[in-house]
Amino acid sequence: MAVRNGSMIPPHMKEDQPSSRTRELQEETVNTALTNIEITIEQSNHPQFLKSIDDITALSAAVDSFKRQYDELQSHMDYIKNAIDSNLKSRASESPSCRSQSPRNDASGETTTAVASQSPPKETVHEISEVDRLCELMCSKGLRRYMYSNISDRAKLIEELPAALKLAKE
Repeated sequence: MAVRNGSMIPPHMKEDQPSSRTRELQEETVNTALTNIEITIEQSNHPQFLKSIDDITALSAAVDSFKRQYDELQSHMDYIKNAIDSNLKSRASESPSCRSQSPRNDASGETTTAVASQSPPKETVHEISEVDRLCELMCSKGLRRYMYSNISDRAKLIEELPAALKLAKE
């Protein structure tokens, strides 16, 4: 036995262990803390959940808007492609008629035959060089890109550009 404050206290005393009231308060505090954490988590998840729904709705609207604009651009591209194809077909149909016409000076049949055999057949639409096509379309940006990509081959540029520039409308 031990002596404390002038009295004899047995060695395994209740003071060494928390009282039942203190123990209950500690358990209640722990339970309250867990409940508070659970409530906080539930409250924070609810607005986060709503925010996620709002974000997904906004994303869906943006994707829908993008798809509409993409479809509109695609229809414009299809229209342009069809216009180019029809223009090329009309030019191709005009080319044979130009070749079959005889020269204006029909002095003799021999001259007509000689002129026809001397002139090489016109290039088909697919054989037109890129620089000629760019000049015909008045595509200055494309022409600049072409020149920049072929800058190392100056002789080719010097040879092609003057003839191609004559094909430009203005």
